[in-house]
Parts: sequence; C-alpha cells; structure tokens
Amino acid sequence: MKWHRDKRVETDDVLRHPTDAKGWKHFDSEFPNFAFDPRNVRLGLALNRFNPFSQMSTSYSMWHVILLPYNLPLWKCMKGTNFFMSLLILGPRSSGQFFQLHAALLWTINDFSTYGDLSRWSTKGYQAYLICMDDRSSFRIRGRISFMRHRRYLSENHVWRRSRLHDGKVERKAPPVVMNGYEIL
Repeated sequence: MKWHRDKRVETDDVLRHPTDAKGWKHFDSEFPNFAFDPRNVRLGLALNRFNPFSQMSTSYSMWHVILLPYNLPLWKCMKGTNFFMSLLILGPRSSGQFFQLHAALLWTINDFSTYGDLSRWSTKGYQAYLICMDDRSSFRIRGRISFMRHRRYLSENHVWRRSRLHDGKVERKAPPVVMNGYEIL
C-alpha cells in the first residue's frame, strides 16, 4: 500500500497514476498529517444502481458500492481482485500489529443518475449540467433540452471561439467559476 510513495517514478505534466492528479496533490497540501503516512488509504467510490429483476416498473433496486484503493500501482488498483466490496478485510498475512488506519475518499465513479443522487442536484431539465449550476446555457431544440456553449471552456484566443459555424454565433462568454464543496452545498 506504500507503492505510491516508495516506488512510483515522478513525471512532470504526465498523468500516469492518481498521485499525479491535481486532486491528490491538493488533498496532500490541505491535510499534511494524512499525507505523512503512506499507509493511509485513498479510495475511489464506484456506485451503480441496478434492478436485479430486469423490470423497470419494479421499485426494488440494488446498489453496488465498490471501493478502489489508489495507493497501489495502476496495474493493480484497476484489477477486480483489488476492489473492496464496501468493507476492508484483513488478509492471512496480516502483521498482527495494530495501527490506526486513515482513509480518504478522493473520487467517485458513477453513472449520471447516481451523480444526481450523490450531489442532490437534479440531472433532468434545464439545470441538469451541474458544472454550470445557475450559469447554465441550456435551451430547447425540437422538444429536447440541449446544452451548448461548450466552446467557452476553450482559451479566449482559440479559433473555434470566433467561428460562427457551430451555431451562428461567436462565443464571448467566460467559463463558469469553479465552485468548491462549501459553495455547492
């Protein structure tokens, strides 16, 4: 479980492992006591709701809750044998010594409807695009709600922002301000 600290090769500007991600580095800077011990576990939460009887009218449903340990090398943490079915199990080779385990949930992996359940935000209608929150750019086309204005995420001098081929307009709007968890809740 200490591979991410002891054996990983540092690379600049290349995302080869979750430890290279901005989220991991930000978490380490916010919680240095947690980052100090490499045995502290960083987890990804994978959720998926399904109906075991394959009948959409049945109200009964199940949730698969799987935890992925990101402390392992990538070729191990993405194998099904290393997934936790929402609990930690001591192996037969446990050291027999007690230590205080700290775990942090860094990411969730889920489908869009579960995303709405976790965030308590509607994933239907005009405000379904959670990133934009109230600064949305949704409208109705032929009876369906569409989300346009994706070009506003490009740099201001990008050629596609000035192109009228997409929807007949030049994109001048800035991307929405990224909010933290406190602002969202």
